[in-house]
Amino acid sequence: MTNPGVTVKMVRNSVLGADAVVSVQVPMEVVAAGSGFSFAMPQEIASLLQSSTKVSITMDDGTAPSWLKFDPLTGMFGIVVLPNQEFPIQLILTVDKKRTLIVISDGAN
Repeated sequence: MTNPGVTVKMVRNSVLGADAVVSVQVPMEVVAAGSGFSFAMPQEIASLLQSSTKVSITMDDGTAPSWLKFDPLTGMFGIVVLPNQEFPIQLILTVDKKRTLIVISDGAN
């Protein structure tokens, strides 16, 4: 279940080879508290996950984020402790060679 106040929106579906884009807005109070939060992928992405055989999640530099928990069966993301970095945070979800850019930003961005 997505935390109250966290907004997840499909910005662009994957078309003509372009990556899909998902925006995640996190309330400033959550960011300021330094606590974690969770969010679910939009239905368009969740349905891809259910039929996929290969799923990976990386930062835009190709590394796997240790602070992120992801359940590919439900499409739920969990961040226990926010990373010590500035927003926006960009993640790349790859599902059977289809990429989705996930942009996590605070309420100010």
